Amino acid sequence: ILPVIHKCSEEHAKTIYENMRLSRNPNVDFPKVKAAFEACYSKIGITCEDVGSLLNSEGSDYDNALTMGCGKVPFSSASSWSGAFALGVGAVSAIAALVL
Repeated sequence: ILPVIHKCSEEHAKTIYENMRLSRNPNVDFPKVKAAFEACYSKIGITCEDVGSLLNSEGSDYDNALTMGCGKVPFSSASSWSGAFALGVGAVSAIAALVL
């Protein structure tokens, strides 16, 4: 995903890289990384509705994990849930690839 973000903004790609690389201090600046990703959503063809929010085990939003003021994205059917699950797995895989 980093090359895609780099096409959007070298500065945002650097922010993500500096915070997510393995040799980095474990204190990642989550709001800064999140903002860097969100700033490129329109240029990479996704919306905040595509991403949704990050929920904890109780189904509540983690602090500062809502996407650009979209709030929670309701799931009205099993098919939309499976699509959202696939998108979530893809997003987690992309972030894991950055970390690894």
